[in-house]
Amino acid sequence: MRTRREMTMYSLLEFQELERRLEKKAAEGWMLKKTGTFFWTYEACEPKQVHYSIVFFPKTNALDPEPSDSLVMMREFCEKTGWKLVAEVGQMQIFCNEAANPTPIETEAWIQVKNIHETMKKGIVLTHSILLANAVLQFMMQMLQFAVNPIDWLSRGFNFYLLLCWIALGIGSGTEIVHYLLWHKKAKRIAEEEEYLYLPKSIKGFRIIYLAVAMVSLFFGILALVDFTSVKYGWFVVIWTTVIIGVPVGGSKLLKKMKVSAKWNQIIIIVLAIVASVGMSAALIMTVMKDADFISREKTEMPLELSDLREVEEDDLVENYRESDSIFLMYKEGYQREKWEEGESVADRLMIDYTVLVVKLPFIYDFCKEEMLDRYSDWDENYPELQGYQGYKSVNMPQWNAVEVYQYHGFENEPENRYIVCYEDRMIQINLGWEVTDEDIAKVRESIYNIP
Repeated sequence: MRTRREMTMYSLLEFQELERRLEKKAAEGWMLKKTGTFFWTYEACEPKQVHYSIVFFPKTNALDPEPSDSLVMMREFCEKTGWKLVAEVGQMQIFCNEAANPTPIETEAWIQVKNIHETMKKGIVLTHSILLANAVLQFMMQMLQFAVNPIDWLSRGFNFYLLLCWIALGIGSGTEIVHYLLWHKKAKRIAEEEEYLYLPKSIKGFRIIYLAVAMVSLFFGILALVDFTSVKYGWFVVIWTTVIIGVPVGGSKLLKKMKVSAKWNQIIIIVLAIVASVGMSAALIMTVMKDADFISREKTEMPLELSDLREVEEDDLVENYRESDSIFLMYKEGYQREKWEEGESVADRLMIDYTVLVVKLPFIYDFCKEEMLDRYSDWDENYPELQGYQGYKSVNMPQWNAVEVYQYHGFENEPENRYIVCYEDRMIQINLGWEVTDEDIAKVRESIYNIP
């Protein structure tokens, strides 16, 4: 017998539309044979008129390995009246009847609305409430990270990708909950006025909003992941999503086939989901923390090195370097100094310390500049012994050939060899351990402009 599989994306609230769709398929010569998570299987038959009825039975549990006694009684009653069970999706029972004018299974509208409401409370409403709460929590955590260190957050494309995922999840879950509440309100009113329940159509606008948000999130999420620091995170997210979704869905089906009771099925799946979620989250955090460590010279080339400015021995240097990239910013942070032995004066050794920002979106340039100024001027607030220090002040230094130049002024307003130099689309904070010359400035400026 020929069969075909079709993707079936539907809302439980659209069951009357689904009934009409199944009746239309039967008239075309295809009878529903089996349901799945996304794909439903149809079997070829002679075109015929078939009536379908979808009934919600809240007293059963979707994880029960065997139908409950009450569910068996309900199915037997339906069979005696000509309604044959075709398939089930959780607490949703799908029956068909080939009689010309069959007696409806449910004849009182208010009971039908009550059954639907009890089913939804245990299923969609509870599930999406948990997802919404989790999305809000994760969104707040991302915003906290942004508030603590906005430049670091903006320079990591993976952060923006996660933020969009949580926003999409929150909007999706929120719209599903609002959708159902509005639908239930209308259904109750119709049930009070009508003998049979002609349910309101699902509110398509909510799905359009969610689809638009999901598509925008996907687009910007892909852009956020297309950089040298985040591609592997993209693969990690694919694996993470597969595990987090696959463990509960696949595990519950496997346990159900193994005849594990619904209670123990739920307990085991919750434990496995928590372990999988914590394990994958820990792996992600460890990966991010590892990448947050400074990168060795063997892995990448620093845009500016101490040897570019002074004659030094390469083997006599201590160095650290870190870089990250996103659709917002490119971030490079470098540090090099000569080694010194115990008892030697630090002032006698050469040192360079700098941070470079390449701002890719013009509208965040001023924000990044202010953050740079605040970031390297916070010492006055954090260290009481530095209260007399003045911080960065705007200075006139045309040799930098920059839009703006800020120089750090220390105790008693003494200028130091620490600068924040702003160009059209990039800026550098640099700290040099010697008196800066025009030749030094030219070399620093050249190295900054060589960054693509």
